[in-house]
Amino acid sequence: SAVLKNEISELKKDEILYLNLADLRLEGAVASDAIFAARNSADNIKASEANEYEISREATLGAEISDTGEFYRAAAKNTDTKNASANGSNNAKNAESDGAKNRSENFFCEIKEFLAANEQISSLFLDNFSSANFEISSLQSFAGGLNLKRFIISTRDKELILPGFERLELLPLSFEEFIAFDKRHNEINSMISAFLAQGGGAKNPFITPAEILEFEQRLLAANFSRTEILILKECLSFVHAAFSANKIYTALKPRIKISKDAVYGTIAKLEQENFIRFLSKAGEPARAKKLYFSHFNMREILTSKKDFSKKFANVLFCELLGLNTPIFYTKELDFYLPALKMGVLVIPFSDADIIFLKFRKILSAL
Repeated sequence: SAVLKNEISELKKDEILYLNLADLRLEGAVASDAIFAARNSADNIKASEANEYEISREATLGAEISDTGEFYRAAAKNTDTKNASANGSNNAKNAESDGAKNRSENFFCEIKEFLAANEQISSLFLDNFSSANFEISSLQSFAGGLNLKRFIISTRDKELILPGFERLELLPLSFEEFIAFDKRHNEINSMISAFLAQGGGAKNPFITPAEILEFEQRLLAANFSRTEILILKECLSFVHAAFSANKIYTALKPRIKISKDAVYGTIAKLEQENFIRFLSKAGEPARAKKLYFSHFNMREILTSKKDFSKKFANVLFCELLGLNTPIFYTKELDFYLPALKMGVLVIPFSDADIIFLKFRKILSAL
């Protein structure tokens, strides 16, 4: 919109303090110098054989404004909530709750001090905000005392509502948006290949594939436990297919200690934070739903196994999300958009005669 374009134009003129809270969570999550994110490098490998990718503490401290590295380190010192584990589970839970509250207050206190010492900063951007890590009341109290032109917060939590903030949902880049930013490819086939390989992340057109992989894995490590990441990996089997949380539980039970509640809770968390989306069958909401990732390159982030058909279907789903209209599936159609009277069949690399036959069969059933 014209209003949004004007806001972006004004932001370019401002001095912005940008803080990636995923980096802060990584900093506070480790007791030594590294954190490990589970990622299997081969198919059907047991969890105990998962490759471990080390993310150094120093690597999480990238700063876009001078001296913010010191700010990260100072804020991270106040995130330790591990002291009470010896006194039993109840004391540990209380300590964790108190730690979260103290962390929130200390974190926002650190920001206020930093802003007071740097009056040239007119805009604040908190990226990857999570209500699980920060008290909303602390945030509201902090926001009320700011003297900034703009205060922007990004979050994956689709249920998070903050009074006084205007809400704007941003989808991953469509192919059209990707090529508008990507200046490294000039020929259409190479543009398509780059889009499929790099995904629709907003910063992906500006960094290398290796940097994309590292960035996405760091986000997963910052937001999820190792068990949750393994559950997310099992979701790969259900892309563009009927989803079953019980099958995920059955697959993981022989490999790790896990409960059904943990699986169902993680699936709910993944959906709430927009990592996965479910597609209902038209006219039959009680039927099994199909699963898709909000970022279609999630397979490359979690495993080395390729499945182009599933990925291609996920790419089309992400493109259709940009139409901002309800999407379903039917017995005949992979995607059905009734408001637009549109149906989509996903048939990559099929013979033209086979595609024709499928269309004739569908038309006769309509």
